[in-house]
Amino acid sequence: MCIRDSLIVDERTEKEYNPFIVNRAMGFGKDTIIAGNEMNARPHLDNKLQYDFLRSVVRKAKRYNKWLKAEEENISPEKLVDKYMKAHKKTLEAFQVSHDCYYQTHSDENKKYSELIYNTALENGYIKKQNIKQLYDEDKKLFLADRYVQGNCPKCDAPDQYGDNCDVCGAKYEATELINPLSIFSKKPPVIKDSEHLFFSLTKLEAEIKKWIDESSLQESVINKLQEWFKDGLMDWDISRDAPYFGFKIPGFEDKFFYVWLDAPIGYIGTLEKFLKDSKNKASAKDLWSEDSKHEIYHFIGKDILNFHALFWPALL
Repeated sequence: MCIRDSLIVDERTEKEYNPFIVNRAMGFGKDTIIAGNEMNARPHLDNKLQYDFLRSVVRKAKRYNKWLKAEEENISPEKLVDKYMKAHKKTLEAFQVSHDCYYQTHSDENKKYSELIYNTALENGYIKKQNIKQLYDEDKKLFLADRYVQGNCPKCDAPDQYGDNCDVCGAKYEATELINPLSIFSKKPPVIKDSEHLFFSLTKLEAEIKKWIDESSLQESVINKLQEWFKDGLMDWDISRDAPYFGFKIPGFEDKFFYVWLDAPIGYIGTLEKFLKDSKNKASAKDLWSEDSKHEIYHFIGKDILNFHALFWPALL
């Protein structure tokens, strides 16, 4: 696949992005970026001859853990997502927020493209195995994924931060770097154990990605922010998580899942595929994303998820 999409980055974070009233009605706080996208998309794109406004409900564990909530309600994570997806759609319609396709990332289409992109990276030598130190809850007898542990940010010392990135300063780090970590299950400090994970070799593409960013149409402030990642050199990206985890199993593994930020952006492609099928269009999402495509794709994102959309994802593509 070829990168042909445009990122229109709002200078606000996801939290600042959203109208208060819609967030409260949907009950998800800063995870709900739909209305902000709607208000940005319409005036920016109404001067185009034709555009389609697509929304994929990312089933991130971030801030609202689907797996834990499903356990509380004694239903499967899939049923939980379907339940809230219907409720959200109804609420959005009440606020006259419309979409050409309202979908979710936990879909057959997204699974197909996630596995396609992963397998292509594997075949081309961009996936490697590596043992890592990981937090482990001895009471629950399980490895703690990023969202199953909280502590103080190792960069700014902000409390109650999860194990992959800080919502306050935006720093990315490993869960083992958290200060005073606690398992969200037992509320006890976890121990450290070894676990084999899969990494995407981001370091092999550092020069190519830097060139893409330098030559892109991104805002100057966004380019400057992204340049910070290159100061000490990029690091290979851990794209796997141990069970239990809600998402897609990695091909060839029974107890490893794709890290949510690997397949979440791919949901844009999967959702486009859903829209094309439902509208009886003979084209595929892959056709529209190909190097010779005449279509343009725009994404409206908040600055606090910039690294996932403008660094890791382009590298995968």
